[in-house]
Amino acid sequence: MTTMDQALDQRSARAGSGDRTTAAGFLPPSPPGIVAGYCHHDRLVTPGEDHHRPGLRLKWYDVRIVGTDVPAEIARTARDTVADITHTAGMDAAGAAGDTLGLVVLHVSDPITYLIIGTWRGNQELWTSTLVREIAGGAFAAVPTGAHSPNMCVWEMGPVWHERQAWVRYLRSPRDDAARDTFLADRLDGLV
Repeated sequence: MTTMDQALDQRSARAGSGDRTTAAGFLPPSPPGIVAGYCHHDRLVTPGEDHHRPGLRLKWYDVRIVGTDVPAEIARTARDTVADITHTAGMDAAGAAGDTLGLVVLHVSDPITYLIIGTWRGNQELWTSTLVREIAGGAFAAVPTGAHSPNMCVWEMGPVWHERQAWVRYLRSPRDDAARDTFLADRLDGLV
């Protein structure tokens, strides 16, 4: 059992449910290619309040359909999940290189809400944990991984690509407090 699974099981136990629904139970399979009649549209990316505590700084992004808001219950559940998982999985362990830095992408879609937690490791590696839940409610569950499994959609790639660019600028900087502050302030806000 992975650390992520253990964290999710602990969350379920605290919520009073001994039977955690896995993402495989409601994540529909995606067909290869493009379905006839698909009409692509932009989504809105907005920075949210960062998730931080000693040893950890995650830049928060909300992704949603233009003209909609992130429902308060989804935002609260996502923030609780991020707090639990980052602590249980040890993502808040600062090392000789300083605080763990990264991002969170909360993508409210229909019928699934996606929650991606990413931390920068090994200098240039983005390690991610992807969780999903039905928009109607429930706990977030880890997306099962395998030889070929879902990663992120084109809208989620927007803030991730922005963060990749910001991270490279940070890597090329003196990486002092001023450079760190510049990295943390560098945010994407707009259509993707």
